[in-house]
Order: sequence, then structure tokens, then C-alpha cells
Amino acid sequence: MRTLKKTLSLVLVVAMVLGLCVVGASAYNKVEDFTDDVAKIGDAYYEAVGVLTGIGVIDGMTETAFEPQGNYTREQAAKIIAYMQLGKDKADSLKCTVAPFEDVAASRWSAGYIAYCVEQGIIDGMTETTFEPTGKLTGFQWAKMLLCAVGFGVKGEFTGSSWSVNTAKVAHTVDLFKGDLAGADHTAITREQAALYAFNVLTDVEKVAYSPNVTNYVFGISGYEVVGGIGSTLGKDVFGLVPYTGIITANEGTGAKYTTLSKGYAGSALVANLDADTGIDMMYHAARIWAVNGVSVFVYDLAKTTTYSCTAINTAKAANASKVAGNTLTLGEVGVDYEYDLIDNSAYNKSYAGVTFKYNLAQLGVTTQSGVTYLYYTDNKADKTATIKAANLWTDISKINKDSSVVFLVEGGQYYIYATSAVTGTVKGIAYKTGAVTLTDGTVIERSALAAQAADTTIGKTYTFLLDNHGHYIGLTKQGVANLYFFTGEFQPTSAYNGYVGERTYSAQFINVTTGEVVDLPVLFSFIYYALTNDTTRFYDVGIAAANGLYYPDDITAAESIYANTYAIENEVKFDAKTVKVSIDDGDDVDVILDNPTKFIIVTGKGSYVEKAEYNSLAEMLKAYPANSVTFDQVAMTVYTSSTWNTACSVVFGYLGSYTAEGTNLFLPKALDTNDYTKTLENGEYLYYYNDVFYLNGAPRNIVTNKVVSATEAGFYSYKITVDAHGNVVWELTEQQDDAYVNLSKVGSGANIYLIGNLVVANSPVVVDLRAGYKGTDKAISDIATLYAQFRNTEITLAYTTNAAGNVDVIYILDAGWFRTISVGLSSTLKALGWKFVDADGKYVDSLTYVDDSAESIDAGVNLQVTLYNENLKAYSTNGTFVPTIKVDGGDAQDMSGVKLVNGALTFMVNVKGLDKSDRSVSYEIGGLVIGTVEVTAPSGMNVSPASKADVVLGQSMTVKLYNNDGAAFTDGSNTILNTSTWHGTVYVTRPVTGTLNADSTIITVEFYPLATNCVMSSDGFTPAGID
Repeated sequence: MRTLKKTLSLVLVVAMVLGLCVVGASAYNKVEDFTDDVAKIGDAYYEAVGVLTGIGVIDGMTETAFEPQGNYTREQAAKIIAYMQLGKDKADSLKCTVAPFEDVAASRWSAGYIAYCVEQGIIDGMTETTFEPTGKLTGFQWAKMLLCAVGFGVKGEFTGSSWSVNTAKVAHTVDLFKGDLAGADHTAITREQAALYAFNVLTDVEKVAYSPNVTNYVFGISGYEVVGGIGSTLGKDVFGLVPYTGIITANEGTGAKYTTLSKGYAGSALVANLDADTGIDMMYHAARIWAVNGVSVFVYDLAKTTTYSCTAINTAKAANASKVAGNTLTLGEVGVDYEYDLIDNSAYNKSYAGVTFKYNLAQLGVTTQSGVTYLYYTDNKADKTATIKAANLWTDISKINKDSSVVFLVEGGQYYIYATSAVTGTVKGIAYKTGAVTLTDGTVIERSALAAQAADTTIGKTYTFLLDNHGHYIGLTKQGVANLYFFTGEFQPTSAYNGYVGERTYSAQFINVTTGEVVDLPVLFSFIYYALTNDTTRFYDVGIAAANGLYYPDDITAAESIYANTYAIENEVKFDAKTVKVSIDDGDDVDVILDNPTKFIIVTGKGSYVEKAEYNSLAEMLKAYPANSVTFDQVAMTVYTSSTWNTACSVVFGYLGSYTAEGTNLFLPKALDTNDYTKTLENGEYLYYYNDVFYLNGAPRNIVTNKVVSATEAGFYSYKITVDAHGNVVWELTEQQDDAYVNLSKVGSGANIYLIGNLVVANSPVVVDLRAGYKGTDKAISDIATLYAQFRNTEITLAYTTNAAGNVDVIYILDAGWFRTISVGLSSTLKALGWKFVDADGKYVDSLTYVDDSAESIDAGVNLQVTLYNENLKAYSTNGTFVPTIKVDGGDAQDMSGVKLVNGALTFMVNVKGLDKSDRSVSYEIGGLVIGTVEVTAPSGMNVSPASKADVVLGQSMTVKLYNNDGAAFTDGSNTILNTSTWHGTVYVTRPVTGTLNADSTIITVEFYPLATNCVMSSDGFTPAGID
């Protein structure tokens, strides 16, 4: 049914001119993303599915499943047709404002595709009003839609009762069903069949146009002619899809810039250089590469390959010599012949190739933060180290542990790295000619071409074999049967006597280093004597009981390092939160990797005083000791060989003895004084207890010392804890070198993380509020979310520590000024005389204080400008100078340079000393400005009292009384004005002052501010009595 209701309004938002569809660069064969069922796609359909997936015409039912045997619905088919004709972007822009059918709402995801296909005459409804969008797509329906998509159906040949017959006829004529093994009919078509038909139309069926005047026959149907123009197929016109076929003679996997297709092998004519991202495994394979603008959308391997491992290479080469003729090739720059591929390219040009791959054995080193991986290997000439950039690693090494043995091939700078494995078994037989080993379970392990020599094994012994990625052995370990125990030093004599050796039998106490089981074993007195006189030996291989029931323990020391490939012995081993491995000196340093988690069995004391504790992880063990780390006298680690050939540890048995523990980041929030400790006499020595003073990992930590702590400044300290000669556990503190973890910081946030400065905050960090008025109260901040909410992007003084990952895990909130404080104050004398500082805002204040960031900005010897002001002197300026003094932290006063008085203000520089963690604050006191003894000279005919005053300071007033020599009264009682004059520097300073007369006008009282040691008074506006 090709007609629509006349009331249907269709809006197609799409440019109807079919432009070339741009396909972006894709990964090598996108179809391989369908990891759930890519192997289930039939061989006849694989190329079709691969190409259509690569150009985006079809996709999977999920990201990982294609469901090749599933079915398409009719609405899904409409979407594919729209994609084929318009390309994905244009097709996805189709919109529909009115429902095209009663069962297809305008808002339905497929409405635009369906309306487009109906309007183009490509698809009909099942009735006038219904489309059945979720109905299964049949073979004939799909064939008809595809034929209409390239231009058929205009004559009406696919309508009426014979529509399916005509569809089948035309489809067979144009080879639409080519390659399909099942065929099409009225039943539901599978998804892989549908992909094949669409692929055939896209790539092989030319577009046609109908004209009643055309008499020629195209594909046997009159009235149609082939459309000229850009291209002849939808694949070319819409997508620019082009197939290239040849033999891959270079590719990205061998370090080349492109995948090169040639007509033959090396030196053959070029077919094309394409961006196909093919690996070394495709070298010299015939392939058909489908590309858009030179970028591969699908690589179809036409070759059939037979791979022979190292033990069969020579036989395979000889058998296929005549078949490969001159096409004998080699890949791999170093190493030995390890693999051989016989490549059958007859699907392309009947040729064969024989390719030998050279591999080598290496040890995988670390990968640096810059993405460089180290590889240590021998190329049969000299030991070498390769540094590989991440871009040159063609295999995922993320799951291969450091120091693991690996097999690798390098070609053109590209490294292919494969993990090795291991197997343990008991040897049953050895083929000395080939080196093959047969185990008791029937397993035969052949010798790898990478093996330096045949395995030196003994029948009946158990070994662990290192295997290459073919399953052939490269090397083997020591034989391993051992029972390692710790001798506690506890023993008891028994009634038994061994007459053969003439010794009494003793029962000795041991602890199994793997299980922690405590056992009493019968031994001879000679063992007891040896064990007690060789106190450095504590671990013994007790073996199994002899026929007489006795055990004969064999001492095992760190000199044997890796013992029987079952235990690792080492002295003086330190564990902390960052420990992931223990280095063992085995003549060739071996790293024993700790399991996660590793079990710890810890023993302290000797003899009957032995105590044993067990912990299920490193973290649990460390929590049991008052430190971030613990150093054991001796450890015995139960080890095994991992699948990646690491020496790994499942159980650590540690002898603690008089243990030493070390750590860092012990935090002292304030400087210590004598009130912070209590002193007691214990075990013959004085101990000093510091309680509720220090913090460790965010919790208060009480410490004990055998001397007063000399480190008194606030900050972080490292520490060492030992058991002294009196048996007391004591701490020794050392200041950490800098304030790396004490900063003025901003609390910020990123994507689902919090930040302290530029550091990421760990999940659920410990937050401790030590600010005055907050510590221990309900107002104290105790979590990162609250800290962020209150101080987001605001500088606050914080002390913090970081974990092994470099993330902030403990935060201490401190008072402002804790980091740095500079304070400048006035002497009591200057304060009393009304002197003030002028602060940065121009306000008059009694002191200046600079804290934290402002203190740091003037730190380290920078001169700080200070201005003093006295309101009483605002009218005075001098050319001479006054000398202020300065006291630093209450020390002796030191004279500063002289300063001129300008309108009552003195401005001078204070030299600020450098501050550090040992001296976080400094205070300065400004004083001085002493004028000295001031002498006052009265006007002629008068006297002054007092005539002098000692120790006058600038800003200090002086009050004098003036009277006539003859006692006469003054005549002007309402305007008693005098001039006070003094030489100050080179300037004669004169200032009028107003005095007050007493009741009988015989005395004038004057208060003034001296500027120098001499002050001359002259009358101005007043006269003695009797003078006109």
C-alpha cells in the first residue's frame, strides 16, 4: 500500500540532496566490539556485518551483542533504509509532526524514518491505517524495501497479489541474495541475512531511474536506466565506500604510518596506503579493506593461516618449502625463531608465504608516570634495556606484575608483550634428547626455544616450571619440600635417653611460620645447646620425624634468602603502610611481593615469655603498634611463585624481640612547656609522660620519653620508638625538615573530589579542629564536607598528611596566625603619650599584626614601613630628627635611624627577621623618641617655673608658670598668647600657645609640647601691668 491518507501532514527535516556521508576514523573492525557473540556470525555474513557496522548503518542489540540469529522489526528496517539513503546524521534529523499511522505516534523514535520511507515509496503500511512497527521483517519485505531504495518499484511492479514474485524475480536478477545460504521468503529474516542483503545493495546494485520512454532493459526490466553521477551505488554515493584488495606488506603494527596493500609480497606494485590500524599478525595476509576517504571501516582477512610453535618450526619449514617458494619472510628484530606462520593467500592470487617470528625473553620493569615502560632482556649477545613509550606497546601489560618474566617481539619499534605462566608438578620422566619433561599426571612439557638449556631435573622431585605462552618451559625453580618453624627457646627434658648418640631427649617448643601452630617436638640435647648458644638463629627446617621419632632441625638463616622456593628469610625488615614488597638478597636481588591481604604472625620475647599475635592484614598489624612502621629483628615469609612468575608472599612471620618502630607526621599543635609533662621514676629511671599534647593520624597520642623533649616548636615530627635497657618503651622525636604539610590552603572541589590546594583529599579523611574555642566543642568541624562548606575557596591554616597514594588523609584545622605572626606594638610610654600606628586602611591603632599570608609576604628580612601619629603634634613639622628604639621579642632596645616629624607623624622602616618552623612568630616594640632635659627661657622681665624638665619624650607636654619679676599683674586677661620657639635642626620653629591667668592676673600657666631641649618663650599680645 503506497498511498497515504490525504490528511497526513509530514514534515521531513532533511536535505534531500544525497551528499557524501563522512565516516570518522574507526578502530580496527568495530564488529569485534560484539564480544558476546561475534564468533556466532556466519562466515557468509561476516564481511557484510563488519562493513555495515563500520560505516554505522547497523549496530548491535547492545554494545557487546549483535544477535546475528535474531530478527529485525519493520521500524528497524525503516531506520536502516534511511541510513543507507541519507547517511546517519541526516537520517537522524528526520522529524514527524503528525502520526503517519494510527499505531505510529509522531513522538515514536521511528516515526521520522517510517514517514520518510513511506513518502519515498519504499515501504507501505500493512493496512491503510496501520504499519505494525514491531512486526518481524520478512525476507521478501526486506528485499522489496532494498530494491525500492535504489529506484525500482516506480512502475508498480511490487504491488498487487504478485508483489512478492516480482520482488524475488528482480532480486535474483540484480544478485541481491548473493552469498545467502538460507534464501528469502515470507518468513522472518535473520539479522545477519538482512545485513548481507543490504551490503549487496550498497556495494553491487547500481541505482536506477524509471522513464516510460525508455525502451532498453536494465536487469531485464523495461523502463529503467542506470543513474549516472557521482557513483553508481549507494555505498559510493552516500558513504564514499571503496574496497581495496591486496597483500599487506607494511602496517602500523610494524611501525609503519599506514597499512600498505600491494599486489604481491615485498617490492610489488602498490594498491593503496590506508589508515587501517592493523597489527603484526596481519603481515603478508591477503585482505580486502573497505575504506572511506582512506580510513578503514572494515578489514576482511582473506588468508588462511596455520601457526607452528617453536618445537615444530623446522619441520614445518621443510614441509612447506616448495609451497612458499621465494615468499620466505621474517618478523622480529631480536631473539630466536619462536613461531612460524604458513599463510595461504590463494583466495587472492594462489600464493603462499612462510613467515618466521623472532621472539625474546625479558623481565618487565616499571612504567614511569610519563608512560615509559622498561624491559630488560638478552639478545644472545649482551644484556639490554628497552624503554618503550605507551604508544609503542601493542599489548595490555596492566595485569602483568613488575619483575615478571615476559615473552616479547619487537618490529619497527612496536612491542608485542605476552605474559608467562607457571606450573608445579613431580617429574616422572625426562627425554634427554629433546629436553621434554613428563609429570606424574601425564602432562608433557616441552622445552621452549627461549630456554637457555634443558631443565636439570631429577625423577621423583617436585618443581615449578616457568612456561612461555606456548606452554613450553623456559626455566624451573629449586625443588621444594620444607617445614620451617620458629624455635621459641622453651624446652623441657624428657625421660627418654638416646643411647646410640649418648644424649638425653628434650621436648622443644616451635611455632609453624605459616600456620602459627605451636608444637612440642622431640629433639636431642645437642640441638638445645646449639640453639641457645647461637641466639641469632631462630628459624629451623624441622623436616619430618626420623625412624626413631626424633626431629633433627636444620638452622635456616638470611644467608639462604629464598629457601627451597618456599620461604624467604631476612633480617631487620621494616614494614609501614606503603610496604608492598620486601627485597631479598639472593645473590640477584629478589622482590617478594605481599599478597593483598597478607597474614602476619608476630612473636615477641623468649622462652616462657614468648607471646604470639596474629593479624589478617598489614594495616591490622600496624594498628597494633604505636607507630606508622615496625622493624622486625627477623622475618620468615611463606612464598610461592605467582602465575606471572613473581615471588609472592602469603604469610609473614616476624620476630619482634626488642623492637624498633619508626614513623613520621607526629603533630604538635603548640609549643611545649614544663606544664605539658609529668615525671615519674620507673624501673630505675625517670620517664616523662606527655598526655593529650601530640596527635598521630588525627588521634591524640600519648608519648613517653626518658628525657625532656628538646623539640619544643609546633609542627610535625618524625619519631623512633625503642625498648631501652630497662624494658621501657620510649620515644625519641626529631623535627621534620620543613613545613611541607603545614600551609595556608584553600579547600576546593573537583569532579566528585575535594581538594586541599592542588592535592586530592582521600575518601573520608580524618578532620580534627584544633582552633581555640572550637576544639572539643559542638562547634568543632569533624568532616571534609563541613570544612568545605565553611571555607570553600577561602585560605585557612591547615596541617595535613598524605597517604601512600599522595592523597590528603588527615587534616588539622588551626587558628589564624599559627603559621606565621608578626606583631608591632608601642612601649607603654608612647601609648600613654597618645601615639598610634596608622594601619593599611588609614585608621589609628595601638598595634599592627600580620598573620599567615600577610606575614609571609614581608618575611625574610624585608623592611616593613611603619607610621606613628600623635594628634597633639599634628601642627608640628621638623627638619631635625627623633630616634625611635625597637625591641625584638622583648630583648634589649636598639636605636633606629632618626626620623623627621611631619604634621605629627613619624614614618620609618622596621627590618623584619626571617621566620621558619622553629620561630613562627616575632614581636616588635617601638619606643624611644627621647628629647632629653628641656630648658625653658622666659621673656625679658619675667621668670619661669620650672625652668627645666628631665627625660622628656616627644609627645609629652610640659606645663610652666610665668610671672613678672616685680610681681606686677598682667593687663590682658582675655588673650594670653605666647610664642614658644626652638631651633630644630636648621629650622627655627615658632608656635603660639595660649596660657591662662590666675585670679589676680599675676601668673600665666602655659602647657606646650617641646620639640627640642631648649624652648624660648616670648610675649605676644600680653604686657605687664603699668605698661601701655
